[in-house]
Amino acid sequence: MRIVSGVEREQVGPGAVTVYATFAMHEFRMDRTHVWAGRLEFDLVSPAGDGGLRMTRKKVLLVDRTGAVPSMAFLL
Repeated sequence: MRIVSGVEREQVGPGAVTVYATFAMHEFRMDRTHVWAGRLEFDLVSPAGDGGLRMTRKKVLLVDRTGAVPSMAFLL
């Protein structure tokens, strides 16, 4: 289960935006529960100028990013 909130948008150029959001995700795998929390950053561009967007960058900043990460499932 993933919860996304606090979505903010920053116009960085014509047809280009950066989107920021916070998230919390609960994962149950191999009889263990992991809770992930952090901040997301996405760069989105509209290459054709038709209003459609394409993601060019995704960055995940975990709250507890200094520790070992047992799974990368939260990135998907």
